[in-house]
Amino acid sequence: MRRVLVAVLIASALTVTLPALAATSSCGFPTHAWTVRAPERLGLSAPKLQDALDFATEHRSESTVVVRHGCLGGTSRLDAVTGGVQMDGWSMTKVVTALVVGRAVTLGKFDIDKPIGPLYPEADKAHKALTPRELLTMTSGLRLTWARDFNGTELMPDRVRDALSLPFDHKPGTYWAYGQSPCTLLLNSVQRTVHTDIQDWAQRQLFGPIGITRDQWTWDRDRAGNTAGWAHLKMVPSAWARIGYLVLRNGNWNGHRLINRDYMKQATSSSKANHAYGFFFWLNGKDSFVMPSPAGYDAGTGWLVPKAPADSIIMAGQDEQRIYIVPSLDMVVVRLGQKGSNDPNFRIVVWTSRSGELDNGLMLRIQRSVTDKHLKDPGDYTYASPEAPSVAPDTYPGSVIYDPVGVLAGFGVGPEAPAGCTPIGCS
Repeated sequence: MRRVLVAVLIASALTVTLPALAATSSCGFPTHAWTVRAPERLGLSAPKLQDALDFATEHRSESTVVVRHGCLGGTSRLDAVTGGVQMDGWSMTKVVTALVVGRAVTLGKFDIDKPIGPLYPEADKAHKALTPRELLTMTSGLRLTWARDFNGTELMPDRVRDALSLPFDHKPGTYWAYGQSPCTLLLNSVQRTVHTDIQDWAQRQLFGPIGITRDQWTWDRDRAGNTAGWAHLKMVPSAWARIGYLVLRNGNWNGHRLINRDYMKQATSSSKANHAYGFFFWLNGKDSFVMPSPAGYDAGTGWLVPKAPADSIIMAGQDEQRIYIVPSLDMVVVRLGQKGSNDPNFRIVVWTSRSGELDNGLMLRIQRSVTDKHLKDPGDYTYASPEAPSVAPDTYPGSVIYDPVGVLAGFGVGPEAPAGCTPIGCS
């Protein structure tokens, strides 16, 4: 009788357990396209996932993609139209630059702790002493002049020369300041190391191996031909998702180690000068952060995105371009489009650096859609407190009034302009 009872209990347990196990499906790695799975098979509630996707669309998202367990779990209603459009990732491009660096490191061609001097005989002694690590962590110490830094690629004659002409305001490695031209210098240093156009090299060594074809992306160059390491990589949404998935899989792609584990660990770990920043990655769940801000040093305490999982690794760009890589949920969430938050807070709706309604509202809804994990409900989001600029718009550090010589230098004019550069171009 006891044996019969035990057998019945085991059978009952299997009856309960097996469907639950079968509910979660894994797709491994995508080949030519993402494998689509119904949300229920991925441990997601279809209605709640749709609510999250619709929330993103209602907040001016042009594409929203959710990948879980290597499967495409959902896209926004707009993606039927926008899924083939190359969209600018803005500063998410910086992370791709970091991954290009990581690939070169893995191949033994690049050392992030070796000064760049041998690659730049034209540089002065101080700039020659810069290391790729200092550039990767935004701790180069180079002066940040915002109006100069954000010159479009059609206005800046040569961003590599621009970076090598910037004066030092801080000792390298000690102070976090968000810069643009130094990112192009970093990417260019890889190009000079591999002796190949960096876009061709990236396609061969990084994009191609993860299934991104050459017709799915374009990448802006400045007038000197330097690829923009800081912004303006434009990819179709599914390709951006592959970038996020490579990070989720820690640099591995279907058994092929594209970026070594040690580099990925360093890239997604806190830097001393900014606990919420790695190698161009933003890191949630830390005790403090420093954000980009033309209004001065913008430091804060707590998580970057309070309503997102603590272990979220975030690729972030202007106008709230986002890729959330969430290891605890085995998930990648891509959001591309226009500024989506409506908070009455200058740092959110103008500079889109601090997280607001869009980040928090989307990620809390994503978590509420998860059915195969017991997650603590993050609670509803309330608008951030109203905040105006801390200084008048025409006196921002880096503005024309604050640093007119530095601003003009970005156009190749004046005493601080890179040697050999004019508004027409550089010799």
